[in-house]
Amino acid sequence: MKFVIAGGTGFVGQQLSRLLVENGHEVFILSRHKGNRGASPSDLVHLVQWDGSSQGPWVQECQGADVVVNLSGASIADSRWTDKRKQELTDSRVQPTRTLLQAIQSWSNKPHTFITASGVGYYGDTGDTPVDEASRSGHGFLAKLCREWEGEALKGEAMGIRVLAVRFGMVLGVDGGALP
Repeated sequence: MKFVIAGGTGFVGQQLSRLLVENGHEVFILSRHKGNRGASPSDLVHLVQWDGSSQGPWVQECQGADVVVNLSGASIADSRWTDKRKQELTDSRVQPTRTLLQAIQSWSNKPHTFITASGVGYYGDTGDTPVDEASRSGHGFLAKLCREWEGEALKGEAMGIRVLAVRFGMVLGVDGGALP
């Protein structure tokens, strides 16, 4: 199958790309960076440059994808949440989602699945109360951010695409994530 991964050079994207290639899938990684930063060397991996906000040559290169995965977004933990930083966190998630769906709209063969990252911040601070996928969204900045991000992704359903939001918690790994 053909996978397109926006944000595929990040920690989660690298792990996902590696797993997909090991299973014989072709992976197109959309990245703002030139070169193969974080991309696994393989004939099945194609690094495609995009800016996350406009259509360009990447749209044609990615046409025919079976699955599109959106892992775009500035790191939540990189700096203090000033108003400017909150806007950057929102824009770096919502705009690339919108841009991906605009590209998909133009494709004659649409993917069957669109997967977007999101976060457990969707639920807000629930204290000791357990939550699951059916739980309501909470309050606060992260909950609002996740609602906007997922809301943009869900627009793909109008094109007949299955849309999934994966709500990550803290990402840990031997080679990165939240651990040094």
